[in-house]
Amino acid sequence: MKLIDEKSTDGVCEPIFDLCFLDGAHNFEIDCCAFFLVDKLLKPGGFIVFDDLNWSYSQSKNLKNTDFVKEMAEDERSIPHIKKLVELIVISHPHFGDFEAIGDWFLTKKLTDEYGAKSSKADFKKYQMQTSVYHDAKQLIKKIVKRS
Repeated sequence: MKLIDEKSTDGVCEPIFDLCFLDGAHNFEIDCCAFFLVDKLLKPGGFIVFDDLNWSYSQSKNLKNTDFVKEMAEDERSIPHIKKLVELIVISHPHFGDFEAIGDWFLTKKLTDEYGAKSSKADFKKYQMQTSVYHDAKQLIKKIVKRS
């Protein structure tokens, strides 16, 4: 909220990040909100990494037996909320493309924003060659997945 407030002029938020790591609440509604907030602050050509793509409340050793989780509907307990966010919101969002699942992480690139700034899919390979952000993020994800 503070960053969006600080970076907004006349209702337009100036994006500032090249890479955002979304390690959310694992709750569809909360993490959908987080995704849209990240979208406002992520520059075209930047990347979002989502953590815990396949995590669910029913698989959590620490949470599955809590009253909070036991009171949930079965589908809310068993469905991986981040995976549903990716499937239902991120993949169909017009600003994002170049999707890749790596282990339990999901990587996407912001191609454009509502104000016309653009990074075309055709430029994706060129962008990869010019910057190490994509390469470094992908390598980091692979290392962490191997350690898990």
